[in-house]
Amino acid sequence: MKIDSSNHLINYKKIYDENNISSEKSKKEDLLHSEGKRSDKESGVLYSHAPATKYSDRDGIVVMKAAASDVYENQQVQSKLSSLGFYSGPIDGNLNSSVSRSAITVFQKVYGVSGENGNYGSRTRTKLTSVYNTYLSAYNSQGCTNLKQQYGLDYTEKANMARTWAFLRKGMGLTAKQSAGIMGNMLLESRFSSDNVNEGMYPGDHDYNYSYSTNDGVAYGLIQWRDSSRKQGLLNKAGELGLSVSNLNAQLAYLRQELTGSVNGNSSYKYWWENYVVTQTSVQNMCDRFAEYIEGNTGSRETRRANAQAIYNAFSAF
Repeated sequence: MKIDSSNHLINYKKIYDENNISSEKSKKEDLLHSEGKRSDKESGVLYSHAPATKYSDRDGIVVMKAAASDVYENQQVQSKLSSLGFYSGPIDGNLNSSVSRSAITVFQKVYGVSGENGNYGSRTRTKLTSVYNTYLSAYNSQGCTNLKQQYGLDYTEKANMARTWAFLRKGMGLTAKQSAGIMGNMLLESRFSSDNVNEGMYPGDHDYNYSYSTNDGVAYGLIQWRDSSRKQGLLNKAGELGLSVSNLNAQLAYLRQELTGSVNGNSSYKYWWENYVVTQTSVQNMCDRFAEYIEGNTGSRETRRANAQAIYNAFSAF
């Protein structure tokens, strides 16, 4: 396939004789067009709108102009997934590639989108748009910039803070006050560094050299999981998603599993969450209850509360 750079038309190097197109091919094309869909087999790009327009150049060669809006929309999907930490491949508009389908699948699992199995369907589109818009609004806000400066966060931690806000609001359906109460604890525990080891073992927030173990008694990650069964649960969830234990989305998915399901047959955290934590409606009470029942740590209460209030002030509009 050749691209004519002068007019961005795809040249199929063939003079089409419409009368000689096989009936089988015609039926296949008619089916695609009647469904309002088409695909470029060589690029793997899926197009959801009308078929490409045919043109004839001065040499009589029929060319097809790809609908730029379709390619652009697919690239936007990849860009959104990348911003949320799910996609690391090229922004080429190919939603059929293995890396694109893997990213979509993991997004669906983390955000609870069922029935579309790696396909970019309407439910996935709606959820991704909602999550991304919340993340982008939070990340680009002056409040987020102020929090980064106030607490000395790096850019990864700033992005993780906005991603966590989007997850709690759109992935778990929590109120702004409840989300802020949880995040006030996270800020104290890990500063939104998902690879943080809070034992003074390594300098800085990102402890790349730590070798993850479920039995070493070392607190790790977003909410500093320490107990061996909880760390094993995180390891299992990360494996299920095909992600590292240090991946933020793996940890967010695991947090939701702890709070709304069971881990290794233990549903204690679900019970505490449903009866003592998510029932809270104020920033401070949510912060206190999450620290007590989920973190298992009531120290530095005033710092946790102050963190939570600062986050609420910054993000409550989103």
